Amino acid sequence: MSKLIGRFLEDATVAPAHLTSAVAPAILDTRLHAYRNTILAFSAGGLDDTVTSPVLAAAFTGTPQTTFTAKGIYTGAAINSAAPGRVNIRAAGTPDGIPDGNDAEVFGKLTEAAGVYTLTYYKQDGTGFVMPAATSIDFSFVEIYSEKDAPVAATLLDGIGQVVDATDANAILAAKAQADLAITRIGTLDPTPTNYTPDTDAAVVADHLKGIDTAIGALTAAGVAAVEYFTLSGGDITNEYVTLAFTPTTAANVELSVRGQGEQFYGDDYTMVTSVRVGWTALALATQLSAGDKLRVRYNHS
Repeated sequence: MSKLIGRFLEDATVAPAHLTSAVAPAILDTRLHAYRNTILAFSAGGLDDTVTSPVLAAAFTGTPQTTFTAKGIYTGAAINSAAPGRVNIRAAGTPDGIPDGNDAEVFGKLTEAAGVYTLTYYKQDGTGFVMPAATSIDFSFVEIYSEKDAPVAATLLDGIGQVVDATDANAILAAKAQADLAITRIGTLDPTPTNYTPDTDAAVVADHLKGIDTAIGALTAAGVAAVEYFTLSGGDITNEYVTLAFTPTTAANVELSVRGQGEQFYGDDYTMVTSVRVGWTALALATQLSAGDKLRVRYNHS
């Protein structure tokens, strides 16, 4: 996080020595990110379940949001298997989805009313799905946070909720241990630094504020950064695409890498086949991917 702050202030053409302890957090609080919190081994059953306790325990900001413009728990997804911000559901401890009976997988929608969060289950065609009683699932929901109060796991590990599409508890604990170690090494930011002298010249302060405004404007235009991880199923190989949680701002700027094969080339190896689907039909990856391969997709969205 310390490197991130230094780079941000440099981009803003503001010397860190001239910023008070109140300004830097305010800058970071303007840059929003989407992050998937993952709830492990939840006992599901029926058309829907009340998930208030695990959702609020996992979230940093327990405020429901129906847009991506403010911090909180995203509850605005449409009832569509390709909808941005939908809830991803997997059989507990595995990368496998829950079959919906129509050769597709179950997805979820998170809603909130009077402080109660409900997870409703759907088939891929948008009709309701009755989850068998006491089905153990892992599910991930979207939270919007800023760089000022980013979850440490998201900052250090590109979002531990996505990184751990692990198949056992040991892998999850190992990822957490890496985050704890990194926290120990980085330490915390000093909220009351003493190694600077604040400017009192009005013109100098105005120049600094102008630089901050310019940087904030550029970040807003760039969009919100997102990273998603996929473990390919047999259905993904047949379909020759994966579905993103959000709509990328610029399709050609979507970056895809394959574990063990590295970064791929847009247009040669893969492309955006719809506004939210990354596909490889008739492209190089069509003959290179198989079930079990792991993908990482980076992109910006509005």
